[in-house]
Amino acid sequence: MAKAKQRYEPWEIRDFSAGQVEKLNDNILPDNAAYECRNFISARFGGLSKRKGQTLLNATPLPASIQGLHPYYRSTTGMRRLIAMSQGLGFLWDGTQFVALTFSGAESLVGEASFPLISTPLWGEIMFDHPMGLFPLDPSAIAIFEDCVSYVICMNGVDAPWKWDGSIITALVNAPTKGRYPLLHKEKVFCVDVDEPSTLRWSESFDPEDWPVINNWDVRKGDGDEITCLVKFVDDLLVFKNRSLHALKGTSLDDFSIQEISPRIGCVGPRAATVHDLKVYFVSEYGLYVTNGLNTLNISDMVVPDTWESINKEYLHVAALATWNDLIWIALPTGTSNYNNLVLIYDPKKQAFWPMSDMGASCYAYYNDGTGTGVKLYAGSPTDGYVKIQDQGDEDCGTAISAYWRGKYFDMGAPEVEKKARKLYMQDSPDTDEIADVAISVDYGAYNNLEYIRSEGLTREFNLELDANRWRYISPMISHDSTGECEVRGIVIPYKRKPSMGVREV
Repeated sequence: MAKAKQRYEPWEIRDFSAGQVEKLNDNILPDNAAYECRNFISARFGGLSKRKGQTLLNATPLPASIQGLHPYYRSTTGMRRLIAMSQGLGFLWDGTQFVALTFSGAESLVGEASFPLISTPLWGEIMFDHPMGLFPLDPSAIAIFEDCVSYVICMNGVDAPWKWDGSIITALVNAPTKGRYPLLHKEKVFCVDVDEPSTLRWSESFDPEDWPVINNWDVRKGDGDEITCLVKFVDDLLVFKNRSLHALKGTSLDDFSIQEISPRIGCVGPRAATVHDLKVYFVSEYGLYVTNGLNTLNISDMVVPDTWESINKEYLHVAALATWNDLIWIALPTGTSNYNNLVLIYDPKKQAFWPMSDMGASCYAYYNDGTGTGVKLYAGSPTDGYVKIQDQGDEDCGTAISAYWRGKYFDMGAPEVEKKARKLYMQDSPDTDEIADVAISVDYGAYNNLEYIRSEGLTREFNLELDANRWRYISPMISHDSTGECEVRGIVIPYKRKPSMGVREV
């Protein structure tokens, strides 16, 4: 009797949603996980898309890296402004350009209400000669803003707090002179004085310039730690120290109380926490955490421990978080960097991490400029004076985004058996402008790009070369280095098994 001809079996990937997973060996990862990827994300089940790009808000840079960003809206006048701090100087975006903030008791710096940025040296000369003596402030301190009833206030823990009412800047009188981390809660402005780093201070209700001495609360004072971050969460004020977490409950000094949520886990810095879906995500010295106000959970240790090990812990306090499109954006310093040069995007629904490069941010701000395009996410550059609008277009400020995704090493359930194939098929999305490249590594060898043969509809056919058509382990890599949107929806390899090493298939 003639031996039955062996049929091809389809091996395929139709789901990429697990993100980058580092805890497991690369041959036992989930089938929908990458052991390494950059600038790709599976925002929807069944698709792998290159992230969107960034555009510059300001064509001319501010003097140095961005120390702080904050949106300011004045409902009585319809004013919409984005405030920025750079090299200790204050600016606002008027819809066309950054202009200098105006001071009380003097005309503008050059005799007008405001003036455009011209060059870095000119800014330095003018600002240092200003008669008010308020600016420049400390050029490296983190500037935190908060909205009050009729103005926005700013504290940096070094210089005297100040306020801006949409017209002029004046001192925020009576506030702690070294106050930092201002936050409006229960109609009071809370902050922490640098000289009393374990003590909460707050103003009277509806009056940020009235600070009674009695309005203070010690949080584990004397433990050798300090308050690092304040977050308003549901009806409480979460008070983070470096190594502990507490919740201030109540509405006034008459009924305030402190509840300890964690005696060991805290937050590293004032921008290192963000709220999403009744949870707070934050960066601790031990990893990336989430809390529901009752307990804490490490979300990075079992998924991206290698990435966490690459973080520069010395500068972890500069970490910045944002919530955008139901995703958590986590900007962190890696290697020897003293600024945030890596962004991890965390998908809470899929519990997946997606590393992104060339998206470093010193701070984030959500801002609606009133042009009908809605709220956008803005990021301050940690290396220069640019503000960048996120999730815009398919380039990073004119530069093509380079992305790749490397899958696990698949053995098709039989590592002892050699497999062989001739073709690979890749399915694209109808929204794809540019097609991705595909490469194959067999038996832990180098990745080699496959030869494109033809397309039929949204399916593209590639040749498996002679050095890549037989394997025991095989790993696919998807990459895209040019402009244009790119989304892959699946990979299929029809293959046959070839018994070897004396193993006979059943």
